[in-house]
Amino acid sequence: MDSEKLQEKYFEMQMLEQQINHIKKQIEQFDAHVAELQGSVETLNDLKEAGKGNEMLVPVAGGIFMKASIADADKLVVNVGAQVAVEKSIEDTQKIVSTQIGEMMQYREQLIENMRKLVDHYGRIENELEKLVHHEHDENCNHD
Repeated sequence: MDSEKLQEKYFEMQMLEQQINHIKKQIEQFDAHVAELQGSVETLNDLKEAGKGNEMLVPVAGGIFMKASIADADKLVVNVGAQVAVEKSIEDTQKIVSTQIGEMMQYREQLIENMRKLVDHYGRIENELEKLVHHEHDENCNHD
């Protein structure tokens, strides 16, 4: 039996396993980002209820907050990309964030589907490899 064929299948399994693990990490990152965006929606709701002049805790960096008074509860400054920021209402900002969440969830589903295909392919290769190993074992036993 050709040991090169066994090595080829084993190598293919290793590559598939790496791709599957990479997609798992991407899904975890998506989940963390979606959770962050959902937190933003909650914060926007709190901001809408708080109103002008009230104090809020504003995040400065990971786990660091400062107290701030709300000067204008109706408008937010939103980064729209390419280092451009524009004024948006809370409602418009909530729509933007909700759209981002929806788009991320769609892409997440695509990643899951791709991962399922890779897992299926991995299973087929694993079965082929198992058959090759048994066949080689049987050939070796018959030659003895």
